[in-house]
Amino acid sequence: ADRAEYWEKLGEEVHERLQVAPSESVPVNYGAY
Repeated sequence: ADRAEYWEKLGEEVHERLQVAPSESVPVNYGAY
């Protein structure tokens, strides 16, 4: 799946959580997708 599909699967709640979290606290390396 491409990044857009993966992002859709995360859901809006997760999006909001990632937007407010410092990037170093996000365990997923989106570059790998």
